[in-house]
Amino acid sequence: MNADTESQANHSIAAWDRRLAAPLFVAALLSLVFLAGMLHLHEHVEDAAVFYGCVVGSFAVYPAFLWEAALRWRQHSPRWKWSLLYCLLPPLRLAARDHAAGTQRSGCRRSAGTPSTKSFAPAWKRRSTARC
Repeated sequence: MNADTESQANHSIAAWDRRLAAPLFVAALLSLVFLAGMLHLHEHVEDAAVFYGCVVGSFAVYPAFLWEAALRWRQHSPRWKWSLLYCLLPPLRLAARDHAAGTQRSGCRRSAGTPSTKSFAPAWKRRSTARC
């Protein structure tokens, strides 16, 4: 694979990662809620309908993680093995990193020129090196 095709592949993986981030976050959150419901209600006979609703909901959300793992494998993503782990335990997807680069999804990043020595100036006088 040459550099141009590899760059296009990484861009495609990153684009899919951005599109799927919110829906898969919601799916992982629902998976966690359904798992908690199953663990807390499995012994209560009076809450059997809610327990079975959690079981059905858990099975309804699960194909989203299988689909993501298949998509990552098909794209030859460098982190496709993590998607297999998310299939086994979908709530782990809540702490997932960017599949294309293996870094955090967003947020402030410190610039390379951040001094390593501590400044004794008050916080409001210090010049910020963070880029948002």
